[in-house]
Amino acid sequence: MNNSYAKPFVVTIDGPAGSGKGTISKLVSRALGFRYLDSGAIYRIIALNAKTKNLDTNQITQILELIDGLEINFADEKVFLGSKNITDLIRSELTGKFASEIAKNELIRKKILGLQKSFFKPPGLVADGRDMGTVVFPEAKVKIFLTASIEAVSYTHLTLPTTPYV
Repeated sequence: MNNSYAKPFVVTIDGPAGSGKGTISKLVSRALGFRYLDSGAIYRIIALNAKTKNLDTNQITQILELIDGLEINFADEKVFLGSKNITDLIRSELTGKFASEIAKNELIRKKILGLQKSFFKPPGLVADGRDMGTVVFPEAKVKIFLTASIEAVSYTHLTLPTTPYV
């Protein structure tokens, strides 16, 4: 095995919304036996927390305070905050719009950098989303920018090996 690809390592997958990067990322992480990071879900979790505290997108200081101590996990295609399954809650249109607004803020992106990096543990990580290959994991050995039409995503069947990476 080439030592430059020794475990653990990061695979980053970025691309526009609707390109299939989330689906591909989950499949690749499962096939390799790697952890999975959905960075978009992190912004949505922050947005959900901010909305429950009746904060607005321009209340950056208060939103930044919400980030400390977040216990986020991704398992079985679900998103957990602590032990609570919040998958459906963070996928609402309102939460998505709020998340898009706060994701533009440089202070918020810098604040969650440590949280994003905390997902990088053995045996490896597949990281999906904004800034993954450029800012969060610039040292990643494999960086993918995925583009596809909705037709290609809808009609393509991807099969990956079921044997975990060794």
